[in-house]
Amino acid sequence: MLKQLSKQQVRLVVYSELDKFSLRIKAAQQRADAFFISPLDVPNIITTVTELIDHDSRQAGRVAIVEDDHVLAEHYELVLNAAGIETLIVNSVPNIISELLKFQPDLLLMDSKYTPEYSGPEIAGLLRQYRNFKRLPIVFLSSELNKTLQIHALSHGGDDF
Repeated sequence: MLKQLSKQQVRLVVYSELDKFSLRIKAAQQRADAFFISPLDVPNIITTVTELIDHDSRQAGRVAIVEDDHVLAEHYELVLNAAGIETLIVNSVPNIISELLKFQPDLLLMDSKYTPEYSGPEIAGLLRQYRNFKRLPIVFLSSELNKTLQIHALSHGGDDF
């Protein structure tokens, strides 16, 4: 029955009279989303079920992509869309602020060497000047192996390389 429920992507919530490690590990092995013990804490159950419903109704996330290679940007977009992630490819760096404000991404993926006009670290530094983007995670995508250049990119507002 659990295998059939899993195939249908049904959420599993467990109730037990006992709070034992062995029971909780079995629930985790069956990918249970919650484990409740006796006596029932109704407010906690309502909160947990509401969070599970809210989580299911949201998109998996929103990712903006800044990449001058259009084929590569479209590849990233296809992979992310297949995972249920909404994407935006930023095609014009001078319009990046208005596009990001409108899209409200959860993450920005960016080429560290973007164009001859602007580098990824320069764009990251520009974004960090705006309050709305102070906490936006910026991840540089590059085959750059030089640690000094990676550190330089991260010191200008990037979060990971």
